[in-house]
Amino acid sequence: MRGRAARSARRGRRRQGIAFVVETGPTDAQNGAPLDVDDLILVSELAGASVPDHEIHQITWQHSCRFFDWDPFAVVARAQATASSLPARSADVDTTTRSKVEWRRRYAAAVA
Repeated sequence: MRGRAARSARRGRRRQGIAFVVETGPTDAQNGAPLDVDDLILVSELAGASVPDHEIHQITWQHSCRFFDWDPFAVVARAQATASSLPARSADVDTTTRSKVEWRRRYAAAVA
């Protein structure tokens, strides 16, 4: 298909997904860097490449939510699900970054 017919056919298709692969090594987590640093770098690179916000959302979280049939805003409204308000809502959750060695030690102590 060429020309106007091809453009028309492309316009008529609903964009179902975006394939995006990021290769990262395990060293960041082992060195104590928070894992969400990679997410911030990814989002800033996508924004710097003029990727529209709706496509950034598809790449970063919407596809996985759809795949697992999970609505992240079923319990907490989207307006209240901000980076500053979520930790305040879950003060009882321990989000300390720990090494694999520490997790192994804790597991071994718990099952002993």
